Amino acid sequence: MNYHLKGMAALCLGASCLLAVPAQAATLVVDVSGIYSNDELGDPINTVLNFNIGAFSHVTDLAWDVELYADWPSWLSEMSVMFNDYLILTPGINDTFDGFGSYAGSGHLADYGLDFYTDASGILKLEFYEEFDDWPDDWDGIWESGTITVTYTTVPEPATWAMLIAGFGLVGATARRRRMQHAHA
Repeated sequence: MNYHLKGMAALCLGASCLLAVPAQAATLVVDVSGIYSNDELGDPINTVLNFNIGAFSHVTDLAWDVELYADWPSWLSEMSVMFNDYLILTPGINDTFDGFGSYAGSGHLADYGLDFYTDASGILKLEFYEEFDDWPDDWDGIWESGTITVTYTTVPEPATWAMLIAGFGLVGATARRRRMQHAHA
């Protein structure tokens, strides 16, 4: 009976460890140096970057530190980047003029109701585009230098959970076999 109680305690401890596996915070730093701001959203000449950050990852924070250049007659306020067809970042939003601009900022997206999840593919898509296209099929501006930092949390994938459960089952079966050997000895 004592072996049975120890086995149940080990199983409960293993299950509690399994349930306690937390979501893991991660950071993606995207170097935007040299990316052109071309045409309106969805145009095939726009720069699109795809990053696999994991299925159903929760995007929670965004930070940027960038240098932009808008070519006349384009404005700095027209240079934008779209995240997963959901969230738009326009660093120079109030600068309705051409030329150079430096922008830095950050935000916890949930504070504004703007946090979001990737789908089952785990892809985080960034599309760099112009809010107003002054030079069709050509660049209107350039992201001269800098980075955009995306913070997100991931949860273990189902295959990871399956391996953990199988591992606990193997440990339990081994312990039971040893108990039975000691009981028969």
